[in-house]
Formats: sequence, C-alpha cells, structure tokens
Amino acid sequence: MVTSPNSLPYSLTQRYRRDLFWVTPILCFVTLVGTYFINLSTVNNAFYAQALQLTSARPAAKDIVLIVIDDKSLNEIGRWPWRRFIHGQLLAQLKQAKVVGFDITFLDESSEPSDDAFFANAIEKHGRVVLSNYLNAPLNTESIDPYPPFRTQAKGLGYINIPIDSDGLVRRVQLTTPLPNGDLALHFSLALLKAADEQHVLERYVSTEFKYGTFQAHELQRLIPFAGPPNHFQTVSYSDVLNLRVSEDFFADKYVIIGAWATGLGDKFPTPTTSQSLNMSGVEILTTILQSNIENSWNKEATKTTTLLFSLAWVLLYCFFMHILSPCSALFAGLILGVLSLLSSLLALYLWQLFIPISPVLLGLAFTYPLWTWRAQELALYQMDHEIEVLNHERPLLAMEHAHPHPPSILQGRNTFTHHLSELRSALARVRNLRQFISDSFNGMPYATAVFDNDSKLSFATQVADEYFEKLGHPSLVSDLSLKQFLDIIVDNPEKVASLMTSLLAFRIPQKILPTALPQSLPHDTAPNSSNTNNTSKTNNTGNTGIEPDSLDEAIYSNELEFTDKKGHDILLKFANTYTSNGDLSGFIITLIDISAIRNDERRREETIRFISHDMRSPQSSIQALIKMQQNPQTAIPQEQFLQQINSLSQNTLHLVDNFLFLARAGNTEYTLVPVNLVDILSSAIDNFWAIGKARNIKINFMPSEFVYFTLADESLMTRVFSNLIDNAIKYGVDGMQIFIDIKQQGDNCLITIADQGIGIAQKDFDALFKSFSRIPQAQNKAISGLGLGLAFVHTVITRHGGTITLESQEGKGTCFYIELPLLLEDDDEPSLKQNMAVTPHQTEDVSTHHVTPGSVTADAAAAKQKEDTSTLPISSFDPCI
Repeated sequence: MVTSPNSLPYSLTQRYRRDLFWVTPILCFVTLVGTYFINLSTVNNAFYAQALQLTSARPAAKDIVLIVIDDKSLNEIGRWPWRRFIHGQLLAQLKQAKVVGFDITFLDESSEPSDDAFFANAIEKHGRVVLSNYLNAPLNTESIDPYPPFRTQAKGLGYINIPIDSDGLVRRVQLTTPLPNGDLALHFSLALLKAADEQHVLERYVSTEFKYGTFQAHELQRLIPFAGPPNHFQTVSYSDVLNLRVSEDFFADKYVIIGAWATGLGDKFPTPTTSQSLNMSGVEILTTILQSNIENSWNKEATKTTTLLFSLAWVLLYCFFMHILSPCSALFAGLILGVLSLLSSLLALYLWQLFIPISPVLLGLAFTYPLWTWRAQELALYQMDHEIEVLNHERPLLAMEHAHPHPPSILQGRNTFTHHLSELRSALARVRNLRQFISDSFNGMPYATAVFDNDSKLSFATQVADEYFEKLGHPSLVSDLSLKQFLDIIVDNPEKVASLMTSLLAFRIPQKILPTALPQSLPHDTAPNSSNTNNTSKTNNTGNTGIEPDSLDEAIYSNELEFTDKKGHDILLKFANTYTSNGDLSGFIITLIDISAIRNDERRREETIRFISHDMRSPQSSIQALIKMQQNPQTAIPQEQFLQQINSLSQNTLHLVDNFLFLARAGNTEYTLVPVNLVDILSSAIDNFWAIGKARNIKINFMPSEFVYFTLADESLMTRVFSNLIDNAIKYGVDGMQIFIDIKQQGDNCLITIADQGIGIAQKDFDALFKSFSRIPQAQNKAISGLGLGLAFVHTVITRHGGTITLESQEGKGTCFYIELPLLLEDDDEPSLKQNMAVTPHQTEDVSTHHVTPGSVTADAAAAKQKEDTSTLPISSFDPCI
C-alpha cells in the first residue's frame, strides 16, 4: 500500500515545532545552570579586565594627594623604619589638609618613647588623622589596631585589607565588615570620609542610625573602578614635604594619604589595569577606592537574575536565527551574536558601570548550535528516509525509475551517513531519469510547447518552440518571460493579445467557481470568442466580459483558442493546467499547432462545394428552363435560337469544369518537367487566339529578339498559363487595342511580359487578384462570365515552377504582367535546376507575399523602360515592359 508523506504520525512541520518546543527550554535550562551553579570566574575575570581597560579611564581626583615614601626619601632621610617624630614633623606641614591618612601600621611601641609621645601629640593637634589597621585573615574576626596612644588620638581607624581573586588580581573591596563584638569595621577610605565630616558621602555606604552600638551596612562588597594604570594619581615625595620643598597651601582642603612606594618597601598588587612588569602599590589602590567613594563611581556586578535575563535574551535570539538560517549561516550568526553580547556587556559597563558576567551567555550560545544542529540533522534524516521509503513503494512510471540501492557493508550499518547519502543518490537518480524522460518527451513533440509557472513566467520551451519563434524573428525564448511578452512575440495586435490573455485567465479559473468568479476576474474591455476563427471580440448585453456566454463556456471547457500569428498562419492554441502532487495549481502548458494547411483545405473544400452547388448548377438549371420553355408552344423560341442557347450554356459548363480541374491539378499533382522552349509555347498560345483577336480588331504583337529560351516545365500547364493571361487581356480589353508580348533573358531567369491596353486594375485589388473565386470589380461591371479561377491557376503554376509573377496596372490604361522563370542554361545540370523549383503540392505561396507595384501603362513610360534593353518591338511604339 502506498502511503503519502502526510500519513506520518507527525508531519515535518509538526515535528519541527515539537523539537523547537523542547530544545529551546533545554537551552534556557543550560543557561540558568551556567548562571547560578557553574562558576566560570576565569572567563568573567578575563573579560572584566579587558573591559575595564576600555571603559574606566578617567582623570585622577584633584583633591587627593599621595605622599609616598619613595627611593628619594629613603636616600635623604635614611633607611626604613624611620623614627616616629619624623611623621610628627610631617603632620605639622599638613595642617591645611582636609584629612590625613597613614597607610602605615604603627602596631607597637618604638624604642624611643619620646618619639611616640611626640607623634601622638602631633596626631592630636592635627585633629583629622586616620590610622590604618587590618583584619586578621582569613576569617576577618579580629581587628589588629595601632599602638593605643596613637589609636586614642586618631580621628578614626580604617582597615587596609585588599582581597585578592583566585587569579591573583585585585578587583573588589569590602567597604564594611561586621565584627563578632557587634562593631562595624570601616574600610580605610570610609574612615577618611568620616574624619573629613563627609556625612552625605558616607551615608551611601553606611547608615547614620546607631543601632546596638554599630552602623548598619548597606552593601558589603563592590568592584573597584580603576581609573587608570599605576602612577595615575598626583604624588609628592615624603622628603620634599618634610624639607619644606612643597608649600603648605598645596595640601589645602585635600585628602592626603601617606604610604610606602620605594623599591622593596610596601605592598604591590596586580590589577586589571596593570601589566606584568608594573603592579599597583597598595596605597594607590586605597586612593582609587577613596576617589570612587567620593564620586560614587563604583562598578557594580549584575545580580544573578539580571545576568540570567541578559543571557536568555541572546540565547533565544540565537534560537530564532537557527530556526530560519542554514547550518553554515547559523554558525556565523552564533559567532556574531557572541561578539554582540560581549559588546553589549561592555556597553553596560561603560554607560551604567554595570558588569554583566559573560560566561552564562557564552555557555548558552555554545550549546545552542550543536543541539539545534543535532536535532535538525536527525529530523532531516528521518524525513529523507520516510520520503525515500514512500518513493520506493510507489508504482514507477517507467522502468528507469526503479531504485538501485547499494546494500550497506558490515562496517557501515544502516544508520550511517554514508548509507543515507547512498539512498538519497538513488532517489535523485530516479528523479533525474524521470526529468530527462519528460524533457526528451517534450522536445520530441511535433508542436511548439511552452511551460509556465504559477506566476505566468516561462519555465521551459521545446526545441520546436524555439524554431517557431526564430521564424517569427525572435532569436530564442528565455526563462522568466511573462505570458504577455510571450504572446506579444506571436501576435502583433495588442487587442488580440489582450483578448488571448483574457481567455487564458478564464482557463485558469476552476470550473466549480467560474459562474461567480469569472465576471470579477476578467478584464472589462476585450475578450476572445473561441467560436470565431480570427479571434475577434464581441460585445453583448449579458455582462462586461465581452464574451458571449455560449462561446465562453465552449472556450473554457475545450481549453482551445484559434488565432492568426504575425506571419498570417492559422494557429491553434491548446491550454492545460499543471498541478503539484498535493493537487495545488502549479502552472500551465501552452501548445501552438499550425493548422494553416487544414484551414486551407477547408477553404478549398468550401470553394468546391460552392462551385458544385452554384456555379456548376446554374448553367444546368438554365438548360432545364429552356427545355421547359421549348416544350410549351406558347413560350417556345425558334429552334436555331434554342440550340444556340443550349450550346452556349454547355460550353460555359465545360469551361468551368476545365478551369476547376486545371486549378486542382496545378495545386495537388506532381508536374512532369521536361525542357521546353518558352517561345514555342507563347507562339502556340497566341495562335489559339488569332481568330478571336481578329474578330474584335485586337492585334497581338510578339517579335522576340531570341527564339530559344529553354526551361524545365510541364508543357500543357505552362501553355494554359499563357493562354489564360492572353484570354484575360482580350476579354477585359477594348476593341481595336494592341497586346504586347515580349520575352528576354534577365540574369539566370527569363522575363516574359504580357501588356494590354484594357480596363486596368485598381491597386487595392492587387492582393485578391490571384486568389481562387475572386474577381475584381471592373470585371464584374463588364458582365463577363467567370469564377476567378484563371489567375489563381496562373499563380499556382508559376510558383510551383520556381518562378514569380507580378503586375503593374492603372485603371483605364491597361495592365502589364511580369513572369520570371528559371532558364535552363547550357552549363546547368538538370537535377540542380529541379531543386530550385517547387514541384510538390501544397507549397505555393500566398499572393499577398508578392511585391506588386502600381504603375501607369502609357506609351511614354513603356518607351522609357524599353531603352534599358537592346531588343525593340518593331510593330508598335507601346512597350509592354512598364
């Protein structure tokens, strides 16, 4: 039993949505785990270090000064440690400072008690000195404070502990630390702010409400926004200040921090803004923290929730792109989204000083591509296997469609990529074979065929169609050619093109909705009438479509149209819709069939019927009427007159039959071609009309300059041709006129000229002159009997002999016929001459394709043209070669 793809438990779309439904939550869960449970601090710290160097550069605060114990000071003052009275002397130079902080721990009593007393007194006199302490590591449960006399006189204490991250870099600081005794230890920077009475700044970090003897902390830890690399702040040497080389006014209203800077003295730490060869001293880190407190420019690390929402946004966006992009494009999209997420985190740090850890979003993006690709590959292989299985179970249209699967080897198995690829190749081979068969079938069709898609764009054209369009003057058909452009090439009338478009649109409308949909769908100006062979439009009172209801139904249900192309050929257009395997309309096929031969045969059949029913019947009816008249004594006419009438009517009948038979023979039989002398044939034809011409005093002039002009011809038919032309010249001429006949060589052809001085022919009647059963008005007015078969016969015979016939004429002055026939020259080979002649039936051209030029048949004009040839007619000055 053959199953269809829609018989799956889940269709391809449903299964894809199902996978999308559970793959996306899995990726969200991975992102959540990466945010809350997987600590990729190395990635986050490395990114933060780079981001800090790009975003945190700012000028050093002008109200902060570092007094550093540098190498210069050690050289001038002496080796470390110095006596404490020196620090007391320094404080005397810093009376105008807002606050002075010592990044030096004075833990024990010195060997000189007087120095300790002097230093304690200097601290008391200054009144705004902050000393440093530190908390014992790693629990920070105990504060290690300075020597008690110093602690008592100091304005405040602040710990100088600097936490170091796992990678050895300093990034964070804890501004307040609760102690086990209930006290709240303040960082050195906060102690400086407290001593400077910067209460409004201090309130950002600790509460001013005293509760149970402690300050309540707002936040415990912040990221340090390093303003720049080491040596960023303004510094002065300790010895310069001590030796009064720096004015006291320089320190007015400034925060002054004193610390060690010299080589081998003091602590130095790597920071995100330092290099491997230059670390940042602890005193400068404390200065950076102080500036951040004053400016409130701390970098904040995003909360877990914020980080999760940020990461999920990028992961879900990547899922969307995975849904619409190819695997290769999706890979590049993942790389681009990863870069954009880094840039967005960098932008957040620059604009809002918010650092968003980047590891969760990178983890989510890294999982998205392989998981989506895995599911997409599984889904594609599943669908491919199903479609191939359905294809293998379907009944093949041709033997070439049979599958030829390659059995998997032991090492490959049935689920390997190689096996799937082999099955796909087998299926594609079947499709290619079928496609080649269809292409060969189309190209093997005897008619011009074109295939259009659902947008009415050309998709395929057969070789016969290309050849047909080449005959129409168009080199070749190209893809995406619209239906209107296609029809414009065939038909040169815009109204006919619009009419054809209207009918083709009607063909595309489903029949079940035709009564309601058609009037709204079709244009209101023109429409075809399929029952009319020339495809003319009709107007009616039944609607605005311009199509008669009966003819419209006939056209739609027959899917056929008939029209005339720009070359005058009768074309039958056959139309057929095409459908997909699901039954959806996919396009249509147009076939163009040249039925010119059929229509010509139909016209000849109608002419034959008319000839038999009317022209042949008329003389016989007249004979019957005469006999009845003669049988009645009252209406009887004299016997001699009766016999003359009977004889005349009988002769007319025989003449009609002869003309009709000669025309039929000329168009449908094989010619017996033999070498004949055209001069002899013309002389024989002239002799046949000597008596008739003499009776009307008409003179026929024929005096050829040469007496031998041989050609290959059917002698009896060629004799009849010249006889018809001479007979017409006499019948439509006037008594006493002259007929001029001439023959001469013109290149490889022989030019025969037959000119008269008769009634002439109007230019507008030239095209109809050589058509069967067509008579010019002048002949009808002259009341001369005839069916209009003579010149049609002449044209057919001359054309099939490889010649041409043209004329020049002017009403009231005469007509001149020019006949060109190929000469049989001495060096000609007879077979080669035969190849140049149209000797098979149904190959005659229509007379409308001949060039005919009107002219005036006058003696002067004839004489002018006669000078072009050396031969002259001695009988008369009238030259037939007009």
